[in-house]
Amino acid sequence: MITLSALKDQTQIRKLFQKNGIEISENSGCLTASDGENILGYCLYELDEKKINILYLEPQKDLSLADGILRSTLHLATEKSIMTAFYSKKAPEDLFYKLNFIKDPENKTLDTDKLFKSCVSCK
Repeated sequence: MITLSALKDQTQIRKLFQKNGIEISENSGCLTASDGENILGYCLYELDEKKINILYLEPQKDLSLADGILRSTLHLATEKSIMTAFYSKKAPEDLFYKLNFIKDPENKTLDTDKLFKSCVSCK
């Protein structure tokens, strides 16, 4: 069974940020998709009181799993009434296009309203 949850172990979070060459801050977090102890995918993000910034997402070839991880990560923000979502230069923009989550590519914003719709872009 796949479990999606925010990673709590700061050492593991630091390792994933370092592995992907991303600087970590006090607002850094990681959501993982795991099957028991086996991590199947993850999303690195920065979350503050106004916005979430998606920094990196893995896997990028499994669209259904990536969609679930992205939706779960954005859900963390919406639970705190944060509906503004951005993505960084290191984030997989092509994947976000495939999943139909891009709201404004110029400003690198994601459409959090998609959380309230079905996964029609997943095939």
